Amino acid sequence: MCFIYDLLIIIDKGLYLTQRLEPAYILHTRYFRDTSLIVELFTQHEGTVAVLAKGARKQARWKGLLQLFAHVLVAWRGKSELPILTGAEPGGDALILQGDALFSGFYLNELLIRLLHKHDPHPRLFNVYQQTLAALNQGEVEKSLRCFEKQLLQELGYGLVLDRELENNTPIDPASYYQYHLEQGARKVTGTAKATDIYQGKSLLALHHDQLITQEARRDAKRLMRQAIAILLNHKPLKSRELFTV
Repeated sequence: MCFIYDLLIIIDKGLYLTQRLEPAYILHTRYFRDTSLIVELFTQHEGTVAVLAKGARKQARWKGLLQLFAHVLVAWRGKSELPILTGAEPGGDALILQGDALFSGFYLNELLIRLLHKHDPHPRLFNVYQQTLAALNQGEVEKSLRCFEKQLLQELGYGLVLDRELENNTPIDPASYYQYHLEQGARKVTGTAKATDIYQGKSLLALHHDQLITQEARRDAKRLMRQAIAILLNHKPLKSRELFTV
């Protein structure tokens, strides 16, 4: 569990100011002018926040700390769209993602940056993100991604109803096939059509219970999540998918 800590900083004329250190993860960094960085954060209580780390590319205190996927405790000040980072400390053990886990991490971070509004808190999603990174670090890639995507949709107000048909509240039949629309839910179809928006009932139930055991269930869950997320992205491509198919 994460907590907010206090940071005592010295300001002009010997005055002291206490700032709260907010648990956060580093989603993205980019150069700003000659020595600074703009850092995209996903914080536990403030949602996504972009801050300016002045001199971060030259100051030793920032080296090794402002890295992607790093769990940090941060403080910032300022009311502008780009407040100033005033403090940062390690918030836990550093994760070193590699291979499929690394590219999957890029994907998670891009989803958060693209789909969340700045300063819109999502503490439950923060915890899910933290758990997903840990699972990726253990090699649990595909199931972890699908569960994260499902929770992300829930947080955005587009939670998937996967255990019943919304139209008539009929439970999903594992042996039947369904067409799925993001706003209308599942609707039973006849036969075993191979259209891209047709899913077997047992796959919908497997995703509902986070039990993506079979290859078919994982494949269907991936198709469904891609369909739903593409709509929220206005069908604009994700850069992370250019590196890796997730």
